[in-house]
Amino acid sequence: MHEDGDDQAGAMMEASVASFVGYGKPLDETDLARYRTITDKAGIPVIAPSQRKFVPDDMQRLKVLGIAPLLRSSLLARRPRA
Repeated sequence: MHEDGDDQAGAMMEASVASFVGYGKPLDETDLARYRTITDKAGIPVIAPSQRKFVPDDMQRLKVLGIAPLLRSSLLARRPRA
């Protein structure tokens, strides 16, 4: 337990919402709905791994849903660019 009595102090949750076959594809409305459900229930900051192909316009949409920082996936970082 943290000194202020909060046993979740500093905790974060990684919200993985895409199946492996969806990696690298654009973020869609189903993903956003899943993130909303997770952030509504989590009670702690939620981070999103970059399973999807995030574009600059996605950042504000994710922020509104309560997604904190993004976590860059090494799987996507190693993919050759098309």
